[in-house]
Amino acid sequence: MMPKLATVVLLGILLAGCQQTPVRDEESSRSRVTVGSTLTLNKPLVVPAGHARVFLQYGKVREKVRLKRYHPHCNFEVNAVSDGTLRIEPGEFFVTDLSVDEEEVVRRSGPLRYAALQLSDDGDMAPQIALLIHHKLHAEGQPQVMRLTCHGGFADPWQAEYPSVSAIREALGEWVTLELADR
Repeated sequence: MMPKLATVVLLGILLAGCQQTPVRDEESSRSRVTVGSTLTLNKPLVVPAGHARVFLQYGKVREKVRLKRYHPHCNFEVNAVSDGTLRIEPGEFFVTDLSVDEEEVVRRSGPLRYAALQLSDDGDMAPQIALLIHHKLHAEGQPQVMRLTCHGGFADPWQAEYPSVSAIREALGEWVTLELADR
C-alpha cells in the first residue's frame, strides 16, 4: 500500500511541476493578453471600403499596403466587408478566447512575394513566417466586431516570435487602453 501511495504522491508532484505559470514580463514574447482582459477603444475606427479589417501599428491607423510587415501590428476584424461607412465605436471589448496561428510567405530576392504552401528546394526562395494571436472579442451593441489579431512581424522561422503584451500595447497606442485580467 505504501509504495502505491508514494507513487501517486510523486506523480502528483511531477504533474504539478508541468503546469505553466503565466508570464508576467510584458516584454517577453511568451506574455499574453489573457481571456477576461478588457480592451477599451478610445476613438472610433473606420473600416476602409472593400476591407473587413482596420490595422494599427505604432499607435497609428495604417493601410494594409503601408504596414511595416517585419514589425508587430494588430488589426480589428469585423464580420462583413465595409462599404466605407462601417465604424467600430468606442467602448469596452472583452477577450473571450484566444488562439495562436502563423502566416507564411516565400520571399524571392526581388520585390515580389508568393504565398507558400510548402518549403522549396530553390535556394533563391526563403520562407518567412509571422506568428500571430487571435483575440476573440465581445462588446455589447457591436456584434460585428469579431476579433483583434496581433502579428509579431515576418521573420525567418527560427527568429519569429509572437507579439509580446508590450508590443501589442505599442501597436495599439492611444487608440486602445488594455487592462489585463488577473493572471
